[in-house]
Formats: sequence, structure tokens, C-alpha cells
Amino acid sequence: MRHTYSRELVNAGINISSIAEFAGHASLVVTRRYSKPSHVELEEAISQAFGF
Repeated sequence: MRHTYSRELVNAGINISSIAEFAGHASLVVTRRYSKPSHVELEEAISQAFGF
């Protein structure tokens, strides 16, 4: 559940420092993994940028 919670916060545009605090992470390195875009999100970004 922590992953889903953190991922939803990332998707809502909450900054990574706040997410780390909310999730109880001692290090931003741990929290950073939730901000990594999925394959689908990368494809959508390319489509938006280049109009595919």
C-alpha cells in the first residue's frame, strides 16, 4: 500500500521531499523509485511531445 500511496502522490505533483516525509522514508533515494516513470508513461510522454 505504501507504494500505491506514494505513487499517487507523485502523480498528483507532490514534491519528492514531502512524499518521503509522508511515507516515513529516511532517504530520498528510497522515495525516488516511486517517481520513475512506467513504460506506458514514457510512451505517452513521447506521443505528447511529438504528436504520435
